[in-house]
Amino acid sequence: MKTFEWIGRITSRGLDDAVEDKKRFRLLKNVRNHMNHFAAPCLAFTLKDVQEWPSHVPHIGRLLWKMQMKMDEPPSKGIDEMIILPAVHLVPRDPSAGPPEQGPEVGHSSSSWSTT
Repeated sequence: MKTFEWIGRITSRGLDDAVEDKKRFRLLKNVRNHMNHFAAPCLAFTLKDVQEWPSHVPHIGRLLWKMQMKMDEPPSKGIDEMIILPAVHLVPRDPSAGPPEQGPEVGHSSSSWSTT
């Protein structure tokens, strides 16, 4: 069974409205799994990676909120707090330099075997 398929089976209402939230969940899940299981033999990340990861947490909160709505349950205070978390911003030493480009060969994606 796929990760979120159980919600549709239990409620008869799938999470079709949570495509972006599920994508962000999978990204954070893959980072967590890489750090916990060390599937790839190394770990690399940039400050841009570290800045982006916590910025996905509000999406996880929205995903949890949507799951609870499908089950006719009210969201908890913790979920509400996750949803309203501010975005994390990287403040470079030299603001005139602009953000560096980061392709798949740089940062976490360069050390991860996961593609989803």
